Amino acid sequence: MRPKEIEKNLEENGGKPALCNTCSDKDCSAAKRKNGENDQDFADRQALESRLCRIHRKIVVLSGKGGVGKSTVAVTIAVALLMAGKRVGLLDIDIHGPSIPTMLGLEGATLQGGADGLIPVDAAGLKVMSLGFLLSDPEDLVHLDWSEEWKP
Repeated sequence: MRPKEIEKNLEENGGKPALCNTCSDKDCSAAKRKNGENDQDFADRQALESRLCRIHRKIVVLSGKGGVGKSTVAVTIAVALLMAGKRVGLLDIDIHGPSIPTMLGLEGATLQGGADGLIPVDAAGLKVMSLGFLLSDPEDLVHLDWSEEWKP
């Protein structure tokens, strides 16, 4: 099922996506259709980008090496911002063993679905979304299929 905003966008415009109106940036990449993009892909991309536009500041913690403390740094920053009174969400997309749920004492937490998609787990005001919530066993790794379709 598609999120409500996609359904509404398509319904209001006779099945065709409308221009994104979530921000005032006329150069927003969501405002223009990409080459070869069909109506559904365009509407899906607009919905995703409209959600990202609502996140005013994004901090990315990454490294090309494992075991250097990326999750620790991410949790520390998130908790510090939360303690400073900011609204904070933490997205954990570590495919080699997401540790954020363990670090925050959220093992066994399950995601709930809403009309607009998955609802993050609330950890004392910190909104948390992790691949770890989608794995049946925390020791599982995410297996990716890099088929020809995804190769550059």
